Amino acid sequence: MSHEWIKINPSEYDEPRTETIRGVDVEVFLSPYEIPREVSGYYDEGVKKFMIVFKYIGDGEATEAVKEDDFITAIVGRQSHRLYRLELDVHGMAADLIELKVSGPKRAQAAIDHLSSSVARPRRGNYQTAKQVIADKGSQIFAASQ
Repeated sequence: MSHEWIKINPSEYDEPRTETIRGVDVEVFLSPYEIPREVSGYYDEGVKKFMIVFKYIGDGEATEAVKEDDFITAIVGRQSHRLYRLELDVHGMAADLIELKVSGPKRAQAAIDHLSSSVARPRRGNYQTAKQVIADKGSQIFAASQ
C-alpha cells in the first residue's frame, strides 16, 4: 500500500522540562529515539482500518498489540514500548471516512492518553510527543481519509 510520509522536525518536539532527581532540579530532554521522524495516515482496505504510523530512528523491533478500546488498537515496541501505530476501526466507530477527519484526531489522542496506563513500562515522553504530532499534523494525517 502506498501512502505519503509527513516529515517531522524533531526540534519542534524536544522541549526541555524540569524534573527533580534526588532533590535536585534538572533540565531534561527527550531522547532522539523517542521523537518520531515521520508520520503517515492511510485507510487499509485489507483490514478496514485507518492507520496512523510513526517512524523513528532505529525502527525495526518486534511489536505487540495493545487494545485501547473496542475500536482502537495501539501497536507498540515489545522492548521499547514506543508507539509505532494506531489502528482505528472506522466501521466499528460508525464513522465514515469524512467524519473521521473530525473525530479521528481526538479519538487517537484519547487512546494515547489511555496507553500510558495500559502498558507495563509506558514511554510517557514518546506518547506525549505522538499526541502532539497528531494535534499539529492531524489535517495532513487524516487527509488520506478523503
